[in-house]
Amino acid sequence: MLMSSSTVIAETRSLVKSFGSGAARIEVLHGIDIKAYESEILMLLGPSGCGKTTLISIIAGTLTPDSGSVEIFGEPLNWKKKSAITKFRALNVGFIFQQFNLIPTITCEENACVPLLIQGMSMSKAIKHARVSLDQVGLSEHMKKRPNQLSGGQQQRVAIARAMVHKPRLIICDEPTAALDAENGKLVMQLFRDLVKQPGRCAIVVTHDNRILSFSDRIATMNDGKIIDSVATKDFDFAHHQ
Repeated sequence: MLMSSSTVIAETRSLVKSFGSGAARIEVLHGIDIKAYESEILMLLGPSGCGKTTLISIIAGTLTPDSGSVEIFGEPLNWKKKSAITKFRALNVGFIFQQFNLIPTITCEENACVPLLIQGMSMSKAIKHARVSLDQVGLSEHMKKRPNQLSGGQQQRVAIARAMVHKPRLIICDEPTAALDAENGKLVMQLFRDLVKQPGRCAIVVTHDNRILSFSDRIATMNDGKIIDSVATKDFDFAHHQ
């Protein structure tokens, strides 16, 4: 993929984020500049605690940076009001959380249809879409179950179905295959691959899972709150990363 001629889907400029205050203040991101392009899967690698989850949370609009800017589809995200960001995210972004964040008191199909309900779709129509999404991740026999009746890997697949049910233009994932076996990990990544083939879409994936790196188009490496490298997957040094 020739990045210089591709449409930028998500971009951060000079992004800084810290937590705490005074002597306890810790700066987690130190001036991050990164772009994610149309039709690509961008994977973020790096040791735990280097700022990957913080970065994707800011891109998704669930965290606010201290300084710098975020643009999604050319729109400045962090300058919007909170209500406008929530609406924008509901329409355009699918976020797969590392901890699943499923609602324990409702069924899998009800969990999976939440993004559509937020958009104002009727429950009956949203459930139909949710069933299709759950079937795509191999959970057609578990739609009526609640999260506590599922294994960790099955719960992860419900979270993935929920993130994809509204066909978002930007998928942001935090360790989406960590709880999955190799077969289901490949299934999920192929779903991402199929989605980003559609015009105006891309995926940003935080991972430690070497099994899925080949599904990426580009790999960016983080350390100590900075991007230290960003290369096309074909140029990535897999042997050194093992």
